[in-house]
Amino acid sequence: MKELDLLQKLQKDNHEILIYGAGMVGSLVFDQLLMGGILKERIAFVVSRKEKEDMMFLGQKIYEIREYASSCKNVHIIVSTLPDAHQNIINTLHDNNFYDFDIVDDSLFEEMEKSYVARYNQEHPVTDDARDILFMASDNNCSSGAFLCMIDLNCELNKRGIPTLVVLPSYGSGEELLRANHIDYTYILSKDWLVKSGSCENKELRENDSAIHAIRELIKKCRIKLVHNNTTYTYVGAIAARETNIPVVWHLREYIKEQGYWFYDEEKAFQLLNCSDAVIVVSDYIGVAYKNLCTSIVHKIYDGIDIETFYCKNHELLAEKKIKILMPGMIIPLKGQKQLLEAVLLLKQQGCNGFEIVFVGNEEPQYANELKMYIEENGLIDNVSFYGRSKEIAKWYLWADLVVVCSGAEAFGRVTVEAQLAGCLVIGADKGATVEIIEDKRTGYLYQYGNAEDLALKIRNAFNDKNSAQKMAELGREKVRGLFTKERNADEIVKVYDQILKGRDNGRKYAL
Repeated sequence: MKELDLLQKLQKDNHEILIYGAGMVGSLVFDQLLMGGILKERIAFVVSRKEKEDMMFLGQKIYEIREYASSCKNVHIIVSTLPDAHQNIINTLHDNNFYDFDIVDDSLFEEMEKSYVARYNQEHPVTDDARDILFMASDNNCSSGAFLCMIDLNCELNKRGIPTLVVLPSYGSGEELLRANHIDYTYILSKDWLVKSGSCENKELRENDSAIHAIRELIKKCRIKLVHNNTTYTYVGAIAARETNIPVVWHLREYIKEQGYWFYDEEKAFQLLNCSDAVIVVSDYIGVAYKNLCTSIVHKIYDGIDIETFYCKNHELLAEKKIKILMPGMIIPLKGQKQLLEAVLLLKQQGCNGFEIVFVGNEEPQYANELKMYIEENGLIDNVSFYGRSKEIAKWYLWADLVVVCSGAEAFGRVTVEAQLAGCLVIGADKGATVEIIEDKRTGYLYQYGNAEDLALKIRNAFNDKNSAQKMAELGREKVRGLFTKERNADEIVKVYDQILKGRDNGRKYAL
């Protein structure tokens, strides 16, 4: 279905319009319906299940789909989620006797996205004011750690009188953070250069040629001095920078192989990476993971965190009979939520039932369903809840006694640092960059990755020795408070910029 066809269908009557999905896709559909002349009063958001009453999204109340089951012939339903949730939603609609609905598939989403971006760029043209740094974002997600780090860095640079401009490659929720922090941004749609590991997918990147051209023109217009690629995923800014003979800094904030991806063309990818003027890695773990990097251009700079947002000096732990365990982050296999469930099941079988677990984060439907089935089958329903994404994660840290990090491939560990700043005791897997943050038995606990018995033991140790748990949490809080500030992060990155730009002033050429 085309966007125009959908609008014409909706304009034939005055039936209520239900946008099924209160997330990024739902937000885009809402914007486009309003721009298409649909009255706001006709639109409501629905979900399969609300995590709490009185939930709102974009100023609209959120309902559960079952609340409309009696009026199924008098509403238009638009399934507005990412594709991996479509089948579950279709099943739920059928269960509630809805059989006539429209689905925002990839084609319709891309059409709406292009329409939104064209309108935004027309209404908010980039001025020809000079900017020093052009940031190439690889996503547009307000809950993405990489995106949040980019926001913090831009704020710090702007405070120091270093003007920046962010290029967004896709529609998303991160735009609201850029606006809130008064960071200049524009849209230039582009695709990443990754494929699923082991895939023979023929990735079509020719459409990125127009993005590279647009970035080149932007570099000239704004007299950009340096391009900063925010993650491993994006490459178009690096090519545009080389073609305009300005330096490139590449920030590697994730190990893509552990995420199930790799470069479409590995040889060309490392050729381009190694032509950078600097590659910033966010941990020793990342520096070692990419074995083909030219070590002479690699700089390890830990990410910075907004201390004021998370720091809590008087966080009393384990003051109640129940252990309150928090696990923030995307509900995906990589994050290892299943390990925590296996550990607390062992505790329950050993007679320890005094715990409450909350998962806070967006869900990958298939994996989340597997977890919920495991919870039901093992009698953990009264102990575990899923909250969804929260804009108030700092409040959740204040609620928690323990924060558990089960990922074996944390590139840095933003959650670990945030939780420690808030005074939580963090129990983390002994893999990835988590081991660079937590000193075992001194500033937190490390458990053997994949070993549910060891994780259960560490949780029990914390509960049985509350004084030691409190002391470890306090030591962890003060350690990260000094090491992982956004100011320190910006200081070190500005030094890299200065070295590069001084090299350019000394006559160095930046050409492939």
